[in-house]
Amino acid sequence: VQGHTSKRLIYHDFSLFLDADLVLDRIQEALENDEKICIYGDYDCDGILSTTILVQTFLELGKKVGYHIPNRFEDGYGLNKERVRQMYEKGYTLLITVDNGYDELPDACAIIHTKMSADYPFKEICGGFLAYKLASSLLGKHDKYLFSLAAITTISDMMPLVDENKSLV
Repeated sequence: VQGHTSKRLIYHDFSLFLDADLVLDRIQEALENDEKICIYGDYDCDGILSTTILVQTFLELGKKVGYHIPNRFEDGYGLNKERVRQMYEKGYTLLITVDNGYDELPDACAIIHTKMSADYPFKEICGGFLAYKLASSLLGKHDKYLFSLAAITTISDMMPLVDENKSLV
């Protein structure tokens, strides 16, 4: 899936993110080795639909994955260490977080974030749009349904309706 820019449509390619190749390589390795994969989302609209986008993407790739939507009161904000331990004990070897903030960066294989990616030209996209960009890279195509879910996340997270956000919505 290539990036596209015109007067009417702007879409910046996933490959512009720092660590994009690392993420795609690690996911491909997990698929080839039939590893257990879990998507760790968030409890707001952006987090739930970001999770949905990736779960559906893996289903389209023929892989059923686990997912976790945290409980705000039990799990708190961001990645919960106890939940991660439980996932590891259940045999999950790849954890993909979406729409998760951190006080400090975790020791991860890779982190995709606009503000950590100097080559990514637009910084104000939400987790759902980022999840969609990963999804379209994994699928090798655009998916209208997943694209519409990313549009909903952009609106729900009150992202500025300029640049590629405007094209998406």
